Amino acid sequence: MLTALIYRVTYVVGNNVWYSLINVKRQRNVMKMAEESENLTKADKTLHIQKRNENGLTLRQQQAADLLALGESKTKAAAAVGVSRQQLHAWVQNVYFRSAVSKRHAEVWQESKERLRGLAVKAVDVIGNEIEGGNLKAAVELLKIVGLSNGKIALAQPSKSVEDLLEIESAKQVDSYMAKLDTPTTPQEVFQREFGLRPQMIKNNLRRLQVIAKVPEDKTEELKPEEVQEH
Repeated sequence: MLTALIYRVTYVVGNNVWYSLINVKRQRNVMKMAEESENLTKADKTLHIQKRNENGLTLRQQQAADLLALGESKTKAAAAVGVSRQQLHAWVQNVYFRSAVSKRHAEVWQESKERLRGLAVKAVDVIGNEIEGGNLKAAVELLKIVGLSNGKIALAQPSKSVEDLLEIESAKQVDSYMAKLDTPTTPQEVFQREFGLRPQMIKNNLRRLQVIAKVPEDKTEELKPEEVQEH
């Protein structure tokens, strides 16, 4: 009973704290990027779209990726970095941009997990009487809940590289194609398709996707008044 109560309280409080941290961080990023966008001269904005980082993105593309990773809407993210919703939509379709969002999302979750772990100390204080009274099980369960001992709440999410995303896309395309083929009628045909034909098709399709994959374009554009005022 006590273990269940501890789990419930810690889970609810932990998640509320995490979402509060994310919202505060998100709002600060939106305000900062919107202010930077307004202060940029036309020449400065050209620099925004010339240099690219290790993710293959320009500065404002990376800023947009950061905002989306923090849970910001596409509309607000576009306004904050000074691009149209249409241009941001095009970025989101790009494998390099999606990989950058995935990497930043993983970093955000990891940072939040570390801060959430700090709640363990306060939680232990709250149930200190139980622990001091010899309730070792309650203490162990609490540590498990916040991820200090094979935790049940795993906040960190693995990031996906460009190669990972291309492999996923290749498999999806091949599976979509194979779904239209005639259903195998014998175990041998099933085995040959699943472990022979499918892997080879995925591999060949992956090579094709690797050749055509390009970093997202970033171009200057005239924004509509409502897009400029979104932030």
